[in-house]
Amino acid sequence: MNRLLMAGLVPAIAALCGCVSMATNQASNKLADLCEAKGVDARIAAPTAEVQGGMFGNVVVTGDCIGPGEEGYEDAMTIEEYRASIGKKPS
Repeated sequence: MNRLLMAGLVPAIAALCGCVSMATNQASNKLADLCEAKGVDARIAAPTAEVQGGMFGNVVVTGDCIGPGEEGYEDAMTIEEYRASIGKKPS
């Protein structure tokens, strides 16, 4: 019985972990899209992504969209660099 239970749980856990990863990617891409809408030269400073509440919780992605002349602009990631860091190829 334990073997049968484990055989059913392993795929379910793997699927849920995939959902968390997909939600993190979607939220990260939304941040990139919002920042990109602010202008071609916008950059993302201090991006973070975290899961709150485990597999059944929320994904929170934060970052500052900054433009030329703002503090930290030179050190911030371009939109393309940010998308590459989350695994999405720039379009």
